[in-house]
Amino acid sequence: MPYTSALRQNAVDAADEDAPSIKVHDIPLWLPSSLSATDPCDANLQLYEWRLRKGQAFDALHKIRQGFRQKSHRLKVKQRFMRGVAENNRSNDGIKRAEAVIEAAASKYRIAYAALTALHLQISNTHREPNWTENLQVLRDTDLRGMSEGLENDSEGRRSISWIWRIEGVADGEQGEQELEGKSTMFTMSIPNSNQFLALCIEWCRARARYMRFEEEVELLEEEMCRVLVFLEWQSNWWLTKGNELLNNDCDLHSSLCEGLTGYRNRQAALRLALRDGFKVMWKDIPQFVEEGRKKIEEMRKKEAQIRIELV
Repeated sequence: MPYTSALRQNAVDAADEDAPSIKVHDIPLWLPSSLSATDPCDANLQLYEWRLRKGQAFDALHKIRQGFRQKSHRLKVKQRFMRGVAENNRSNDGIKRAEAVIEAAASKYRIAYAALTALHLQISNTHREPNWTENLQVLRDTDLRGMSEGLENDSEGRRSISWIWRIEGVADGEQGEQELEGKSTMFTMSIPNSNQFLALCIEWCRARARYMRFEEEVELLEEEMCRVLVFLEWQSNWWLTKGNELLNNDCDLHSSLCEGLTGYRNRQAALRLALRDGFKVMWKDIPQFVEEGRKKIEEMRKKEAQIRIELV
């Protein structure tokens, strides 16, 4: 790219003479992703870097998942078998190494994702991949967690799986055995690739169980809301009926007492009606939300059925 020679010369001219020399690995490469949309660049070079960065991003995600599997394995080994200061320290070193792999891979992915985002605006429409963001997304700190780990303060019913475990090719694209060596004198464990698919199946079953519980809870809450409104209206009428019966049967009551009973009866009836009307206002949008949620679930079911057909 001849244009980058001018950029390098501008960087040299702008540098301070007294500044320390730049290390070799800190010299900017001026790849196509580093240029702006107005800078001249060969379209083929942009396409080459796009393929490079895409592979780099998927490779980084694979290393992140590998690191979490290693960390989970080492934690289980430590909990079950490690006793004593020396063994626990040795186990902690293995866990820290797995965390270092995760952090390095996450940094690598973020760099690749930033380059892909810049290149997406530069590449011509004929070579663009409009659906690339379905598998490659912004990697936040909250996304860096194991398959069975939820967000902080998440209950079991509301726990969600990070998107890094739900993208295409997680179960069948990571071929080869994952050697997870527990630093223990007792054994060395090797987990084959089939266990990755089994773990996804287990998480899918758990998510399905949570969905079925939530679906049942929604039905119960809808019925409960309906019954609350009916009960409050019935109780309001009950107060009016009981008050009329009391006033009609006890003819010897003093007029002031009758007036007080009537006021109390009307107040209790009005309170029930006010509660009913207040609940109606609070719950007026709930049927719409439930219907939208059921439509999304139906769309997911259709998509799942289509995927099953394609797999067969």
